[in-house]
Amino acid sequence: MISKNIEYGYLILKKLQVGKMLSSEEILKDIVVPKRLGLKILTKLSNSGLIKSKKGKFGGFIIQNKEITFLDLFLALEMNNIILEPEINEVLDSEYYKKIVEVGCTILVKLNELKVFEGR
Repeated sequence: MISKNIEYGYLILKKLQVGKMLSSEEILKDIVVPKRLGLKILTKLSNSGLIKSKKGKFGGFIIQNKEITFLDLFLALEMNNIILEPEINEVLDSEYYKKIVEVGCTILVKLNELKVFEGR
């Protein structure tokens, strides 16, 4: 299931354009998202480096990368929501986990192939 943050983040990225600064009002005006949540998502996207923000009268947001994957979006918006159990260290040290990393996790690879944004 895709969270509302991911859904709104996807819609926000679709509004942004390479090389064109847009204000938060311009970005959020056609997206049915609570303004406070929309601003929070814009901040997370900016903090992650997927978009760039500029303060001031002529400020706003601009896309940083010409290509953003679903995995990029997920990591930017949801990584802080993942709760790791205390036993995670045991898993990370296990031979099974090392083998998964060695051959590559199929889910992460697929998420990294899904394009959320491609430059226009």
